[in-house]
Amino acid sequence: MREIYLRGFEIGFKEGGAKAAMMGYNRIGTVENAVNRALITDVLHGEWGSHAHCLTDGYATMIGCDKYENPDLQIRAGGGQLLNIMGYDGTNGLSERTTGSEKGREMMHDMCKRILYVYCNSNAMTTTRDYTPYWKYLLGGVDVLLVGGVALARWKDSRLRKAEEEEAETGQADKAKSDKA
Repeated sequence: MREIYLRGFEIGFKEGGAKAAMMGYNRIGTVENAVNRALITDVLHGEWGSHAHCLTDGYATMIGCDKYENPDLQIRAGGGQLLNIMGYDGTNGLSERTTGSEKGREMMHDMCKRILYVYCNSNAMTTTRDYTPYWKYLLGGVDVLLVGGVALARWKDSRLRKAEEEEAETGQADKAKSDKA
């Protein structure tokens, strides 16, 4: 099996640098891949030295996945990220045996470390592209022009009113002078 079936995956993880694996609905012997400790922990994490995390290929208690993709067993096997396709029930199938024990919490901690390792080493953390569409810059420029135009119109209007008031005051002063004379 190591020479034929696993060789392609080994190349993908060792030479290709794969950071994650999706576990299919198949099995090796009588053990499902998603809960196969020998496959995930011993081979993937141990022999190949990968920090990869394993994701299930769809998990739903409603269709019986909990019978062969039990989340407790997945965490113990070294995998554990559930692709939950039928809604979240508040526990995701984790029992008190995992959440209530020190060893179970340690295994969940290791699973979280692997998931964060993959995320932090992905391009999601190294992106430098500005995702602002060009039309937003044009719209911003139009907004600046409109606000500037309104401010200029109000300023001119206030100057015009001030000039009219001064002219009216000057006209009244001239009329008062001519009445006295």
